Amino acid sequence: MTPLPPVDAASWSRLSDVLSELALSAGALIEEIAAKGFDLTEKDDGSPATTADTSAEALITAGLSEAFPGIQIIGEEAVSRGGPGPVGGVFFLVDPLDGTREFLKRNGNYTVNIALISDHLPVAGVVYAPALGRLFVTTGPDEAVEIAIAAGERCDIAEAIAKGKVLKTAAVPEGTPQRALISQSHADPETLAYLKSKGCASIAVGSSFKFCMIAAGEADLYPRFGPTSAWDTAAGQAILEQAGGSVWDEDGRRLSYARAADTPFGYTLKNPAFIAHASKDVPAFDVHRS
Repeated sequence: MTPLPPVDAASWSRLSDVLSELALSAGALIEEIAAKGFDLTEKDDGSPATTADTSAEALITAGLSEAFPGIQIIGEEAVSRGGPGPVGGVFFLVDPLDGTREFLKRNGNYTVNIALISDHLPVAGVVYAPALGRLFVTTGPDEAVEIAIAAGERCDIAEAIAKGKVLKTAAVPEGTPQRALISQSHADPETLAYLKSKGCASIAVGSSFKFCMIAAGEADLYPRFGPTSAWDTAAGQAILEQAGGSVWDEDGRRLSYARAADTPFGYTLKNPAFIAHASKDVPAFDVHRS
């Protein structure tokens, strides 16, 4: 039987500790591989993959399997090789290196993402940007913190989480343009048109780090009308929602995962258009439609 997601303080504490430890270990491994050099390949969809992606996913998968043996794991690299088959009601989504193009450019905007999904919605997650030394993790219902920790640095993770900076989205003062984030490598015309219509000042940032910037009060809005996949967004969504923000699809529903679709297994891991922002209000999508 698939275990239920955490419901008490002790369970939340253990989950936060495990996710953080695995993200830190994966981040340290990624930076170690980057320093030594790595092989670069191309997936069927034309996106790049490196030995850092595959090695970090193997590390995370092994750690999750040991800590939570009853919960299914869906990793980006495993899916690219032909998985995952049927999906249960509770599962982990793993992107071992989100922003591989940013990793190749060595600009720091790449992350390790792990999310716990229950009934199609993210309930917990961790995002770690090893090159920036910033880790974001959910710590309970409506709770998330940031920890400053460099790749490879050792610490008592439970103590670090307890002393972490509590994340809280910032309200936009009336009459002030929203600080909007766009993809550094995948900005699409519809998204750019939407931001122009809103009069937003846009900042190009890679990976799921965009969700964390909103959660930390450093930005206000992240619309994305171009293609993304479940593991790109789930962990960041969990953190943003626990910090006071929200992520909505164009049907006015929370962005969800393993959505019903006409596929061999009856679901898809591709995301629809979405808007992530600093409040719980449902945003309007009609502006970007031609």
